Amino acid sequence: MPRISAQTVREHRAAMEAALLDAAEDLLLETGSLTIAQVADRVGLSRNGVYKYVHSGDELIEGVAARHLPRWSETVSQAVAAATGPRERVLAYVRANLAEAVGERHSWRVALSSASLSDAARARIGAQHAQVGDLLRQALADLGVADADLLYGAIQGLLTAGLGALDAGEPLERVSRFTAGAVDRLLDERG
Repeated sequence: MPRISAQTVREHRAAMEAALLDAAEDLLLETGSLTIAQVADRVGLSRNGVYKYVHSGDELIEGVAARHLPRWSETVSQAVAAATGPRERVLAYVRANLAEAVGERHSWRVALSSASLSDAARARIGAQHAQVGDLLRQALADLGVADADLLYGAIQGLLTAGLGALDAGEPLERVSRFTAGAVDRLLDERG
């Protein structure tokens, strides 16, 4: 029987799962990918030992997303809810997403986008991420703009460009001012 490093088996299992997720996140941040063998090496287990806690690399990557997406979603949701009208909700959505991207260990988002995942795992993570996007869709619907789907895509494109600028080291204030300003002008054109 293997030794456990906690008072109970449940505590040991939780600690090992956390250590595996930590290792997976570190590898994603460092290299943009991971293998079960690399994770095993980081936590001092055999490859087969890792499979006692997780079923696949996809599960580890989804676990990293599950650590961050709920907080990200909640932060953006609160900012959007605090805005006074639909246009302000759109701008709050943009600003909150940008601000959240410069938080602690934000590079997980970039790592997830480039990680090798099965189509099913990518779809599950995408579904979680889409819940945040629904806030923007609702604000655009409330504005009653024509071509709301095209406008949604354009705003998400501007936001993606802003996130890329942040990842490249541009300051949040500059990126947020530019991106929110561009979205505001786009709303003038399409509103």
